Amino acid sequence: MQSPEQIVANNAKVQAAYDASTGTDFGVANHGTIVLLQPLTRAANEWIAANLPADRLHYAGAVIIEPRYLADIVNGLRADGLEVS
Repeated sequence: MQSPEQIVANNAKVQAAYDASTGTDFGVANHGTIVLLQPLTRAANEWIAANLPADRLHYAGAVIIEPRYLADIVNGLRADGLEVS
């Protein structure tokens, strides 16, 4: 049985391999009245923490945003070198 430290280390290795293989940092799902911005990489999670409000809403690991803010958010993350699919 793995210790908690081994599990965390293994998860970090898996995440790093995934990050390197995809090239996409965010997924976007438009549901009409809300948009889900799904971080797919560690860099995406760091960008969210640094650039979106602390009181942001989450659903299933994604950030819930209003459609009217999508263009500004996507422009900002692209300006910082991140990719959106």
